[in-house]
Formats: sequence, C-alpha cells, structure tokens
Amino acid sequence: MVAHTHVPYLVTHSWPVQDLHDLEACTRLSLKLQEMPGVLNYSIDVAHGKIRVTYNLWQVTAQQIEAALLGSHLVLTGGFVASFARGWIHYTEKNELDSLSYTPRSFTSVPGR
Repeated sequence: MVAHTHVPYLVTHSWPVQDLHDLEACTRLSLKLQEMPGVLNYSIDVAHGKIRVTYNLWQVTAQQIEAALLGSHLVLTGGFVASFARGWIHYTEKNELDSLSYTPRSFTSVPGR
C-alpha cells in the first residue's frame, strides 16, 4: 500500500465582518484562530471591516473558519453578494478537496479476461 503525504494547499480568503470595533470579540477570534490547526496567518483589518486568513485546505476549511467567526460573536456582513461569495468559496473548496483526493485508476491493473 502506498502512503500518501499531503503537500500543504494554501488558500487565502477575506470575510467582511460587521462591528470589528468590539475588542473582546476580536480577542476571542484571535485565540480561536491561533488554536485552529492549519491556520497559518490572519489579519484583522478594523478600518475596512475585513478578516483575512491564510490556511491549509487539507486541515481546515472556510466553513470552519466562519464557525470560529460566529463563535466569537462577530457578525458576517449580510446581503446577497456577501452570501453568494461565501457560498462560492464553500463550493470551490469542496471541489478542490474532491479533486486533490481523487486517485486515478491505473490502467496497468486491469484484470485479465
């Protein structure tokens, strides 16, 4: 059996967040992101109301990061465009993970007739 090693698949995304002036919520988020495996870097841009995270897709997904945002009592910006963008990120990450974990069938191991 072949052992698979996963090369880090780094992804960077930004989330527009409301009310980033809540220092307590930002502190909770920082602690959660520091503990989360796979999160390599993050920044909280209070001036523009965005949180930018670089992470390894093999270890954590955007959906898990969004759960950490919501668990820190921060509110993701609503509206059609923001919701569509988050949905698109989830969709593409699922496809990327499926594609990365796909093992093509070997034509040399076709059973004899």
